Amino acid sequence: MRGEVGCGKVKRRKPPVEDLVIEALMYRLDSDDLSRHIDSAIGESTALAKLLQERELQKTRLTEILNLYSTGELEFPEFKIAKTIAAERTRRLSKQIDATWSQSTLANIPHGKTVQDAWESSDLSWKRQLVDTVIDKIFIDPKVPGKIVPMYKEWRFDSELVRINWKI
Repeated sequence: MRGEVGCGKVKRRKPPVEDLVIEALMYRLDSDDLSRHIDSAIGESTALAKLLQERELQKTRLTEILNLYSTGELEFPEFKIAKTIAAERTRRLSKQIDATWSQSTLANIPHGKTVQDAWESSDLSWKRQLVDTVIDKIFIDPKVPGKIVPMYKEWRFDSELVRINWKI
């Protein structure tokens, strides 16, 4: 299997890069430092549920405002003011939800389950959200010409050329 060519003509095989990143992620998630983030995220998970519920209520209010205007129970100036206020409130709630959302991924690791167990039993969208929560960027450096490529597990792959910048 050939690697894909990326920026600067750097190419790597996908399986060893994925394996290395997942292994580093599991190590990072099992660290004591991150357990503090998970503990604080559990409290934020209930806050997220409240924010989501409040935003749905606000969307319902927007629909009611439109219905009142369309039946003539609201004049246009009243409709315009009410709609502007309700839309702004919805926008602010959405910003709060976005800020809280990433922490909820950590809170959704079931109690009594290891991160590895949760990873193996979760769907791709949850895994992607977890990676986005914890990893900022992954850099793959070009190999040094003439350097012998070491073995990484069953692959000829230099794991030293992969750098991970962590968000948390």
